[in-house]
Amino acid sequence: MSKSYDKIKKCFWIFFFFLLTEGIFRRWLLPEFNNMFLVIRDPFVIYAVVLGMRCGLFRSGVAKFIMGIGILCFIFALTIGHGNLLVAIYGARITVFYFPFIYIVSRVLSRDDVLKIGKVLVLMIIPMVFLNIVQFFSPQSSFVNIGVGGDEDGAGFGGAMGYFRPPGIFTFIAGLTDYYACSLGFLLYFYFCPEDAARMKLSRWLIILSVCAYFISIPVSISRTHFVQTGFILVFFVIMAIRSGKSFSRVIMFALFVVIAIPLLFLNNDTKLFIDVFMERFTGANESEGGLAKSAMERIFGWLFRAIDKAPLFGFGDGYFSNVGMKILHGDTNAYTGAIKNVVDSTEMEWGRIVCEDGVILGILLIVARIKIAYNVWRQSLNALCRRCDYLSWLLMPMAAFSVCIYQCKAPYNLGFMTLMIISVLVSLRTNNQQVISN
Repeated sequence: MSKSYDKIKKCFWIFFFFLLTEGIFRRWLLPEFNNMFLVIRDPFVIYAVVLGMRCGLFRSGVAKFIMGIGILCFIFALTIGHGNLLVAIYGARITVFYFPFIYIVSRVLSRDDVLKIGKVLVLMIIPMVFLNIVQFFSPQSSFVNIGVGGDEDGAGFGGAMGYFRPPGIFTFIAGLTDYYACSLGFLLYFYFCPEDAARMKLSRWLIILSVCAYFISIPVSISRTHFVQTGFILVFFVIMAIRSGKSFSRVIMFALFVVIAIPLLFLNNDTKLFIDVFMERFTGANESEGGLAKSAMERIFGWLFRAIDKAPLFGFGDGYFSNVGMKILHGDTNAYTGAIKNVVDSTEMEWGRIVCEDGVILGILLIVARIKIAYNVWRQSLNALCRRCDYLSWLLMPMAAFSVCIYQCKAPYNLGFMTLMIISVLVSLRTNNQQVISN
């Protein structure tokens, strides 16, 4: 049995490695094999799920429910949906394999494994921000901005004032914002709990410099998502600090550092440019979309209601509205006509995509199941915070709950980072450093 556990852990670490390096292979090292690296994590996920089921590690009721719905959606995709086997497999892998993978892996990792994940993410912050700055100032045709498959049009995405949103080592800005969101929870934890930081051989100065680099990354990214996710996580950080009482002084020092020291980094003309571009992007997007709050509500609920109104009862089939599905079924991600053209505008956000692909009934059931996971993660993390002052699960919980609710899982990066964050929270809820618990 222990050999199977070790194999599952190895599958997870390979999954983690390719999650962080997929873009490097697809853009720089092996661009001619970029399609292969798009799904490079999937075989290891599937193998771990098979091993976990053989060992009796798959016990989560909500994950079994999601898997069952996924199998039904796969059958409907082949029989009354698009009918393409490859597209159906690509779409169904999310529910049939990734959600079981989350709950199987979370029973074989230890709390120290989660801290090692955090160590890697924190160590990457400073070089990642440096790369973002270079990408910010470099033309899209430059080596640092080269696109997927060696595309010389670049991997940057529309920003403001002629500058593009940099993707870092990833293939798209979404991968970068996902990475930063995952890293912030760990960064705050190591700041707040220097004992564990020291145990992971992360010096106090490295943590402080990483905090500086992280806040620089917000305007450099030109991403409203990065800004909002940062604020969201900081709210939970403040709640935790108030609850901890005796360590509240650390939060006061952190707040003073952010309010006083960080603005000093943007006083010269070069760094002030980051703020100017970011504010232009923020202002322009708010004007065109009616403000940040209205835009968020429209993206989540507006597109969902339009999808419910337009989608067939059993949907168009799993995987249809992913980039892979569109290319296989139509030859291009924008080459759609007829009934598909009437609903495609509703599939950009996750809830609309789920309903359009899987139908109103099964789609809503999947959405409810994912909200249930988010609720469970929040409730267990709150209990851990209140009963035993467990800060790790509480700081990782915001992005885990947020991602499982509304992350666009048709995008491989979103799917990968969502999986990573939920696993990290479930393992960090453990009261000891041993493997295998019920979840």
